[in-house]
Amino acid sequence: MKSNLPPRRMIWALILINAAFWLAFAFLTAFDLHPGLPNETWVRWGMTGLALAAGLGLVGLHWLAERGWSLAYFFLLTMLGLICLVTLLDEFGWTDLIVLITHALCLDLLIRDREGYLTLSRMNPGS
Repeated sequence: MKSNLPPRRMIWALILINAAFWLAFAFLTAFDLHPGLPNETWVRWGMTGLALAAGLGLVGLHWLAERGWSLAYFFLLTMLGLICLVTLLDEFGWTDLIVLITHALCLDLLIRDREGYLTLSRMNPGS
């Protein structure tokens, strides 16, 4: 019987694309290249820090989930879900639509492959 689960490489690719979005946004805000942000320095650096945390958090949590840490898997699902929710609650443009689609697709694929991630955690009892 052939499995219908998404390949892990596809999930990794989406995680890396999503992280690249956040790291590019962090770069744009850090160097004041984003035209839509207020001119206050604290807002700019706050947005930079949050974008860096989102990009690095996605990669780090997925890396840990791949190694069988079930708590990291649930944190990753929560993070992606919150990013999707916050994206819907903000001003919505075409870039937001792209970000929403890639994050929601990644969330969907991770949920479909939950058995693979949670089976790993049972094989590593220290997680």
